[in-house]
Amino acid sequence: MKKLFLFLMLSLCSFSISKAQGILVTGTVIDSYDYQPFPFGFPVLEKGTTNGTITNLDGYFSIRVNINSVLVFSMLGYQTIEHIVTPIDAYRPLEIIMYEDFLDPDNENITTILDYSNLISLKQKYILKPFACN
Repeated sequence: MKKLFLFLMLSLCSFSISKAQGILVTGTVIDSYDYQPFPFGFPVLEKGTTNGTITNLDGYFSIRVNINSVLVFSMLGYQTIEHIVTPIDAYRPLEIIMYEDFLDPDNENITTILDYSNLISLKQKYILKPFACN
């Protein structure tokens, strides 16, 4: 009787541990402009936690989350996408297509600032310096 009880307890413990580990969700983040994968560094976060990852050079990501968790795909200048994880996500890779956020008023200002800083660095790089006469 003790062995049966011990076996049942271990079985229940292993079931609860395996359920807590969640599933491995994989996929690719794609830019809607040219349907190419986003380059390295696109953030993928589990909503309400500190669990997250970033895409690799091919736009590929993998993250271990629980079923019914919400994955958040968000980057400045793009619409935020939230995906609810289902059991089928463990068997097929996700294809997340990111669309530009044309209604974000801050997007234009930040782009302008970035372009201006690039312009300054280009000017500094190509400014002709006076020749020193010896």
